[in-house]
Parts: sequence; C-alpha cells; structure tokens
Amino acid sequence: MFFGNFEEKDNEEVEIKDVVYEEFVDLLNVIYVRSMEITDRTVLHILKLADRFQMEGVMELAKKHLTQSKGFNAAKKLLIANQYRL
Repeated sequence: MFFGNFEEKDNEEVEIKDVVYEEFVDLLNVIYVRSMEITDRTVLHILKLADRFQMEGVMELAKKHLTQSKGFNAAKKLLIANQYRL
C-alpha cells in the first residue's frame, strides 16, 4: 500500500481501517522522523503495524529495540519474537 505498486498509490487519501490513530502516528514518526526512537511503550504496536504493512526496515528497528530492552523478560521477548517471526 505504501511502497509497492498498489491501486491506492495514486489516491490523495487512503482509508486505513482497524488502526488506532495515535499508534499510526507513532509508526509514521518512526518512518519519517528519524530521531523518533522506538520505546518499550511503542514497540508492540509498531511491530503490529509494521508487520501488517510489510515494513521490513521498521521491523528490524523494533527487533533491535526489543533485543536491547530491559522492559520485557526473556519469556515475553520470545513470545513477541515468535508472533512476529523475528
């Protein structure tokens, strides 16, 4: 939808369903505002949206944060990694 050859690419507006506005803004900030860091607060919804929209670069950034984070125990990290095929 965003980077491929999809019918929506020429539309001025694209309706995105089933997305929380604030979470989508966080995703856009990760993509376009390079100083926006993924945090423990944002990593799960960033992963969910990056997976949904097939954003491999964002998935890698989230994976890096998750790997270095002390905010999740090892079991939780494994569950997240398995869920998003990290």
